[in-house]
Amino acid sequence: MKYLIAIVIVVIAIVSIVAMTQTDTAQPPPASPVNELFSFDESEYDFGTLKQSGGIVTHAFPFTYNGTETLTITGLPTSCGCTSATISSSTLAPGTQGTITVAFDPNLHAEPEGRFYKTVTVYSTPALSPMPELKIWASIDLDLGEDAYKEQIHEGEVLLQTENLAPEKDYRTISATTLKAALEDKHFFLVDVHTPEQEHIDDTDAVIAYDQIAQRLDELPSNKNEPIVLYCRSGSMSQQAAQTLTDLGYTDVIHVEGGMQAFNQK
Repeated sequence: MKYLIAIVIVVIAIVSIVAMTQTDTAQPPPASPVNELFSFDESEYDFGTLKQSGGIVTHAFPFTYNGTETLTITGLPTSCGCTSATISSSTLAPGTQGTITVAFDPNLHAEPEGRFYKTVTVYSTPALSPMPELKIWASIDLDLGEDAYKEQIHEGEVLLQTENLAPEKDYRTISATTLKAALEDKHFFLVDVHTPEQEHIDDTDAVIAYDQIAQRLDELPSNKNEPIVLYCRSGSMSQQAAQTLTDLGYTDVIHVEGGMQAFNQK
């Protein structure tokens, strides 16, 4: 009888252990760490179907910075030259509320068929991990047709020295097509400012990350009047590097619209 009781107790103990183990396993895994220092009211926005003829569209993403130390926004690189972003203030004190405004041009160049997205990444000092990212969605109604794309306007007809697609800026902007034509008779200093490092255009003279260019001026021409052409993957980083050099007194700074992505298009 004693042996029978002992066996029953052992069986009950084993069943209890198994039940406890099954209960622990059935519980959901812990949530992945979330960066709550930089929070958006929304991180994605869908423009829906945009007419090619409709012009540039924008959307504002409100945010709150919840950190305990001042944050400096060093860049807002985008995944494509058709997309750009600006922030209400590049210096964020704890508790600051602001907006990042994202702009998209539905007629810059050919886009994927159907619904697609573009991204904006927030670079900062100190760096946030994970880095905040915004996403916009759209599809395009080609009411003007492929011949109307802006990237096809110049086709090498306008030389590097005269083209300026954005005269309101402190630096000049050229198309990738014009860069290709200018490379045939190269008289400028060509810099790849993309980070992380990418495959470079032939005859690139220097590779300097856009956010390091102010600290590496010794790698650039000593004559600040010499033409300097900057490119990255999509065009956003080169815009920031171009403004930095212009602010430092360089007088002939040129940004390549669309970067390597536009340059590699056939």
